Amino acid sequence: MQSLILATGFVLAQEDGSGSSGLLSFLVIILVLGGFFWFLIIRPQRNQLRRRQELSASLEIGDAIRTGGGIMGVIRRIDEDSVVLEVEDGGLLRVARMAIVTKEGGE
Repeated sequence: MQSLILATGFVLAQEDGSGSSGLLSFLVIILVLGGFFWFLIIRPQRNQLRRRQELSASLEIGDAIRTGGGIMGVIRRIDEDSVVLEVEDGGLLRVARMAIVTKEGGE
């Protein structure tokens, strides 16, 4: 954030009174803010979505997994958008594939 303030101050300090440098400084500020927005918000979200999609595609019957809600179980059936988990004492739960956050291996 300090670099943004310094860059803005540097651009504003170089104004020559013609008015066009005000537009240039505005564009520089917008570009810097856009870059921060991209690297701090959009890029990490895209990487997280890509990792989740890769995990979802790599699921197999018998994998021990954990969901975002903390449910742990073993995959017994895989459907297109969901999986059926066997949890403790033999209970079965259907959860969305995208709810799975980690795969801990096979049985």
